[in-house]
Amino acid sequence: MILLASGILGLGLYGIRQGDISLAEERSTAAEISSIEAIPSPSSTALVSPEPVNTDPAYYQQLSETAIAQENFGDAASVLEEGIAATGSEELALQLEALELTIQLPDYQKTLLDGLYTALASGDQEQVEAAITAWASAYTNTIVLTETPWTSTYRLSFIWDGMRFFPHFTGVGLAFSEDSLYYGQLQDGIPNGSGTMITNFDYFRPGEDEYLRLDGTWQMGTVVGEGVYHYQDYNGDLWDATCVFDGTEAEVMTTATFVYSYQDWSGTLHQTTLQVEDGYLSPYGMEPWNGWYRSPCSIHSGCGCGIRMDYFAEHEGPALCQNPQPWGRESPYEWFNLSPMLYFMSYG
Repeated sequence: MILLASGILGLGLYGIRQGDISLAEERSTAAEISSIEAIPSPSSTALVSPEPVNTDPAYYQQLSETAIAQENFGDAASVLEEGIAATGSEELALQLEALELTIQLPDYQKTLLDGLYTALASGDQEQVEAAITAWASAYTNTIVLTETPWTSTYRLSFIWDGMRFFPHFTGVGLAFSEDSLYYGQLQDGIPNGSGTMITNFDYFRPGEDEYLRLDGTWQMGTVVGEGVYHYQDYNGDLWDATCVFDGTEAEVMTTATFVYSYQDWSGTLHQTTLQVEDGYLSPYGMEPWNGWYRSPCSIHSGCGCGIRMDYFAEHEGPALCQNPQPWGRESPYEWFNLSPMLYFMSYG
């Protein structure tokens, strides 16, 4: 009996141990399953990983253009900033600079700029004169007299297309160079094709219109072929000319006909014609007069325009007749003399 009871007890204890082992194994298996379930699968990891950064500048440029088309200039600038950070693109940096210049442009200056663009696009002389006068007067009144905010266009490398500034612009637009502006065909921001160049001289004389206009054809910044000038000084004197340029960077007038209109102290209008041949002012049709030459007046008899042609012989010889205001380069003449045709002139 004792042996039997011991066997039964031993069997019972063995059963308990077996149960404990089975329970432990179950718990271990459950823990392993739980651990396995806790490991993220490749698919779930992809869902939370950041998208790869786009390093194509064209991607950001397209996004910015879309925003600009919707007149969301601020959003366009943000896109370009993001693109610069992602790509380091210098081209995107230039586009951002041009866009920020557009955003910062004062409203009244933008109105004047639009007026310039519209007037030059029309080709109407009166509209152009009015727009140039308004622009120059506003510049003087804001910068010189009142220090009102004004975005400088002096040597500005960006092109105005009628809505905003562009870098490396190709097409028809408005460009700036020092005190000159150009409206017409451009390639990479350089005059290339037919256009109009205007140099303004009355920034410091509000209300006094003095400017030089040249209509012609440019080849990468150099005027070539036929050109038509119109010059008006602050006294109201007028120069109108047709000429032919030699096609070199010196922009020499091989031939030209200048018509000079002038009012004397009594208000009487005089007019005379001067000729340029082979790049130099010609004395043909003139007569000696008090040590000068006199080109006869085409309106009256007995009067004419006196010209000191010997001035050039005394000072470095005869001067070439060149474009007095080349694009992006220094004038071949002193700033107060537009060309040899304007030296020492009077009526008598």
